[in-house]
Amino acid sequence: MDRRETPAEPVVIMPVAEARRRYLLYVAMKLAGLAALFGGVFLVRGGHAAVGLPLMAVGAATMFIRPRMIGLTKGSRRP
Repeated sequence: MDRRETPAEPVVIMPVAEARRRYLLYVAMKLAGLAALFGGVFLVRGGHAAVGLPLMAVGAATMFIRPRMIGLTKGSRRP
């Protein structure tokens, strides 16, 4: 049998349980960030800018989190 005909073995980056835990952490951080962002908007619109603006800043900062930052992907960065 030729080597090209054999199915390729899947490359395991990390155990499935660890990947699932990291993915759920990523999703939870995104949802918490969205909640903070929307909560900050409503607080600013309600006249509570001292609390709303920092909350909006935290919510906006969480939007920049990428899966690569918590180790969910592997590989070199493309130019």
